[in-house]
Amino acid sequence: MYIPSQFEQPDIEVMHELIRNRPLATLVTLDSNGINANHIPLHLSPMPEPFGVLRGHIARANPLWHDLAADVETLAIFHGPDAYISPSWSCD
Repeated sequence: MYIPSQFEQPDIEVMHELIRNRPLATLVTLDSNGINANHIPLHLSPMPEPFGVLRGHIARANPLWHDLAADVETLAIFHGPDAYISPSWSCD
């Protein structure tokens, strides 16, 4: 994934703090049917260092729990603060 240098965050503790404060992740996976995205709350266990382990619960009704392949990478996206700015907003 391309990350412009001004948006790069090399400090793992800062990333861990974001995960702890906003644990609802968009979990992006790939299975035999294609790409899937699910919103899953994840808990960060800080060990093993330096990255830790993410753990979460997937409902049995969600096909993700049996389609997830151990040898395929998964992407967890944690979102920071956000807001909508209307196109009609003016800073006058």
